[in-house]
Amino acid sequence: SDDFLIAAPYCSSADHIQDEFSRNYKLAQYPKARDLLRELLSKCERFMGWRTYASTRNDLAITEFRLKDNAACLKTLEPLKSDFIDDHDISEMSFRYPLMDEDLVQAMIKTTRFNWKKCGGTLQIKNSVGHLQ
Repeated sequence: SDDFLIAAPYCSSADHIQDEFSRNYKLAQYPKARDLLRELLSKCERFMGWRTYASTRNDLAITEFRLKDNAACLKTLEPLKSDFIDDHDISEMSFRYPLMDEDLVQAMIKTTRFNWKKCGGTLQIKNSVGHLQ
């Protein structure tokens, strides 16, 4: 038989929670904004599509950065590291993401790398012959 997950009722209000996060973030109410996204991820991440999941983690990370908690910021981004921070050929990603999402994947790579560096992380980018710099 096929197994499937039924999302918790809380997760059906994810858009409302994201809106509430945005309001709090814009008002510099960073602790409240952080708590909203932490709870959303803890209860709903397994029900999120890749874009919502990665965007939520990036929003949480930059909020933690605003709270001067770089360690938490990097920890929040860590699950995104292999897909969006580590250097690899975009063709490798076609196995994990639909080809039609290539522009979205490229944008997520750019955002996630920017936030990773902002929080004190380092990037290991391969040079043209494939060696780490």
